[in-house]
Amino acid sequence: MRIVNDGLPEPLYKAVCDQREPTGEREISVTQLIAPPQIRQLTREHWDSLTENASDRIWLADGNAMHALLEKYGDGPDQMVEEMMEADVYGWRVFGTFDHFDTATGVLTDYKRVGMAALYRGVKTEWEEQLNCYAWLLRENGYTVNAIQICAIYRDWVKTQTVKHDYPQKPVEVLPVSLWSASQQLDFIGRRLEKHEEVPDCTDEERWATSTRYAVKKRGNKKATAVYDTQAEADQHVLLNKPSTQWEIDKRPGMYRRCETYCAVAAFCPQWTADSEDSNG
Repeated sequence: MRIVNDGLPEPLYKAVCDQREPTGEREISVTQLIAPPQIRQLTREHWDSLTENASDRIWLADGNAMHALLEKYGDGPDQMVEEMMEADVYGWRVFGTFDHFDTATGVLTDYKRVGMAALYRGVKTEWEEQLNCYAWLLRENGYTVNAIQICAIYRDWVKTQTVKHDYPQKPVEVLPVSLWSASQQLDFIGRRLEKHEEVPDCTDEERWATSTRYAVKKRGNKKATAVYDTQAEADQHVLLNKPSTQWEIDKRPGMYRRCETYCAVAAFCPQWTADSEDSNG
């Protein structure tokens, strides 16, 4: 893969150029394991042809900075920082590098820079899956894991908003994550490995699909009065709120946000190519 510098200062450009080449056919990282199998396969097949703009990878610089801080200040007695673990299972080599593990307490912590919106959605499913996979790797290597958690650092936290009752008082918050049993962890990993052997099409959830919606607004207004899932609901709103001529309906087409904006292998994806051809008639 070639990273194109599309205007970043040289230090930032270098910071986002770190990349791991594709692993072997039956080697898989935790990050790859929980991600769509089709993306992993296409990345392996087209690695030498892939290009990506450096600015699209700026989040890597943020993550690298956090990891550097952990390596400098998180080390000490009973502390494991940025350590890679691996284990063989079902004919695969599974590996991953966790952020921080306290061997004395058995607490595994993952640090994430997130927007405030993450607070209201709660712990993401992929965070729970990721941490439980790391916990399984630790257990397979002889460590006892008693708890897993996310240390969320809110990048858009505003101190003046702390007067709100549901707003965090600090820009850092520790979020507990459900720790699965060893059998649940192994079952999840087994099911994910089966998916990577089958390589099915990406699901709507994996593609970050949004459905078509219909915004009803008064003519001349930018802000919608109401937004509906169907055209019929929007039409009903107009009929019930006379005069109907004061209203207009703005159709907001659904989209696959990951495919359209965030997938590095979309250009090589037969599923996305077929969808694009269908939408173009």
